[in-house]
Amino acid sequence: MPLQAPGAITLLSARDPIPVGVRNGAAVSHFLMICDHAGNAVPASLDRLGLPHSELDRHIGYDIGILGVSERLSDLLLTPLIFQRYSRLVVESNRRFTAPDSITLTSDGTMIPGNAALGDDARRQRIAEIVEPYHREISGRLDKLADAPTPPILISMHSFTPMLRVNGSPRPWQIGLCYGRALDELPVSEMLLPLCVLDIAGRVVADPDATPEPADLEAWEARHGRIPEGAFVALRTGWSTRWPDSGRFANKDVSGVSHTPGWSVAVLRILFEERGVTAIGHEQIDTDPGMVTSGGSYALEDYVLRRDRWQLELLTNLDQVPEAGALIAAMWPNARGGSGFPARAMAIVA
Repeated sequence: MPLQAPGAITLLSARDPIPVGVRNGAAVSHFLMICDHAGNAVPASLDRLGLPHSELDRHIGYDIGILGVSERLSDLLLTPLIFQRYSRLVVESNRRFTAPDSITLTSDGTMIPGNAALGDDARRQRIAEIVEPYHREISGRLDKLADAPTPPILISMHSFTPMLRVNGSPRPWQIGLCYGRALDELPVSEMLLPLCVLDIAGRVVADPDATPEPADLEAWEARHGRIPEGAFVALRTGWSTRWPDSGRFANKDVSGVSHTPGWSVAVLRILFEERGVTAIGHEQIDTDPGMVTSGGSYALEDYVLRRDRWQLELLTNLDQVPEAGALIAAMWPNARGGSGFPARAMAIVA
């Protein structure tokens, strides 16, 4: 359903480019390429979001160089390419509409003046005129491919900067490939798992940026024994009690940096590489802590998915579940080729 009411004042004018770009649109292929951050256009009415051109030309404005690479691959593979012309700083095309960071106040240390004090109507307008047309084009083409003999393969193209300003850590990789099972490829056996609850809610009360430490796992295993292989490990932070207050849930400071708990790489490595868990879950919206996602990094989510594991976000009622001894039953629609979907999770307690 479109988010914009008929007859509303439009954001885009005749001077602005249309949001959706298509290359090789008539090509017949079971591949479909998309490029969420191909361009750095800003509607004329938003006056560059109050930013100089030099900021929009940084990686915070778009994925530098990715459109040229995508166009070349589209030509070589003879496959359609769908790309977004508008900057992710105007509105993100690969976030949920309700995600707090779909329209960010800061990115890699840069404040975005044009996104400050944005009302709900203005937010909905950006989604309706820029994001919705892009996703309609993608969904329409996937729907046409759904009944083809060969299942469609969706290729999402991105580039990344060698170093972020915020943390200064080098990112030495020349190329990265992220892939994994689609929802319909997850076996039923992974939908009913032993549930282990790692509780750091007490620390989060004093420090909303808290993350679990290896010592927390050691203490858990001292009480309950080794975390079983194939388990589902849920991180209890108490953060779900802040919903539905979106402001408290995002918990942003005056600089627009979000202060929310998340996982830590040290604990995730133990869980996946040493304990062999099947999946994880958490109460917050992202795998990574808010201070990390505010800088534009989703490294921990990437780590989980690259290991061909799955996760549940926005869990609640973990305070009513024992640390050990319960089961979790997770269910979702069997969306063919789907990368994610709203799910229902229930704990079975003896």
